[in-house]
Amino acid sequence: MNSASVLVRKLVRLPLKLVPELRPVPVLSGPLAGKRWLSTSGTHGCWLGIYESDLQRLLVDSLSPGDVFLDVGANVGFFSLLGATLVGPSGKVIAFEPVSENAQLLLRNLALNRVTNVQLVEAAVADRAGTASFEDGQSPSQGRLGTGSRSVPVVTLDGLLASGAIPAPQVIKMDIEGAESLALSGARGLLATHKPKLFLSTHGYQQQAQCLEFLHALGYTTVLRRDGKIDGQYEVIAT
Repeated sequence: MNSASVLVRKLVRLPLKLVPELRPVPVLSGPLAGKRWLSTSGTHGCWLGIYESDLQRLLVDSLSPGDVFLDVGANVGFFSLLGATLVGPSGKVIAFEPVSENAQLLLRNLALNRVTNVQLVEAAVADRAGTASFEDGQSPSQGRLGTGSRSVPVVTLDGLLASGAIPAPQVIKMDIEGAESLALSGARGLLATHKPKLFLSTHGYQQQAQCLEFLHALGYTTVLRRDGKIDGQYEVIAT
């Protein structure tokens, strides 16, 4: 990138630095246009309405009133809010977020919009229940199960479904920074029996291979939404 391009990008971003922190602002575009959002709770793309716009459109096409939507790796709640809007009062969203700081911002973003159909599970999703070490990332959205000093509760989707803590979903969004194969393993029964549509982000070539092998063995068909050959960051739609 030449110096002129760098300068233009800096000038474009300059107004965003002037946005007050955690100020309720309207979402400016997209399917959540007009909803309220805490300005700096996530990337500016959230309140601008352009955050992961392709995934927004896919969820609009996939979720219907009355559906159950699992937001696994909900962060501060952008897709939980979108899901809650799309499934309506007769539907339900279950948001999974293990980082307490993110979970509190998620609840505040939902409260701004008087959302009552989202259930927060403040835990990570994996292949066993209990507790696990959690490694904070460079940003609040990049933490992952690992060898960090933070300890978080861990649940399995199969366990929650069997206990009646969550209903069977029609759609799952999963973005958990490298623990995808663990979470899928802990949802084998749910996936095999109920066959929800899955929007999956995989982080790393090994994770991608393991997840595809697992899903194909359950009878799923997968389509690449983003090819991660260069950087290992894949996006998959599984049906």
